[in-house]
Amino acid sequence: MLAWVPVLSALIVTAIGGFATYYFGKIKEDRTRRLELRIHYLQRQIEEFYGPLYNLITEITVSKQVLDAIVTTEGPSSLTSDQNVNVKAFVREAQIKPLHDQIIAILRGKLYLVDERTAPASIHEYLRHAIQERLQREIWSNLKISTTHIRGRPFPDTFKKDIESGLLTVMRKYDDTIAELYPRRILKQRSQT
Repeated sequence: MLAWVPVLSALIVTAIGGFATYYFGKIKEDRTRRLELRIHYLQRQIEEFYGPLYNLITEITVSKQVLDAIVTTEGPSSLTSDQNVNVKAFVREAQIKPLHDQIIAILRGKLYLVDERTAPASIHEYLRHAIQERLQREIWSNLKISTTHIRGRPFPDTFKKDIESGLLTVMRKYDDTIAELYPRRILKQRSQT
């Protein structure tokens, strides 16, 4: 009669072991899936929102610096005041306007990728700047009506800072999530450097 006790004990231990293996494997699989989804979302934030915005803002900044160097009023300049106006209009239309159009398109289509619950106020300020500049330029170009009585809104420096900060934050989260998903790989890479 006691001969079946070891068999029953072995079956119970095997069943508990099998259940524990399945349970902990499922937990690990779910965690891995969550981390992979997070990595995918962070990649989208970097590739579709923060990265392109950061690059476009940098292009605008560099374009403005080049424009300022061309039309500088200090020192000897070979451009007349009419040429300065024409160069400014050309650079704004050919270079800066398309960059603003791309930024607005990203904000219109990908704002849900912002890394905060609410979009930074600088996005609203940027839109006011870009839209006002575009409308005033188009009113002058198409209707020849001057709107110089309306004070222009400067490009908000906080917009560039917020986008750069968002990009760095998301990149840090991405690196941390990769390290969490593949801890041994990261430790091995760090030990090799």
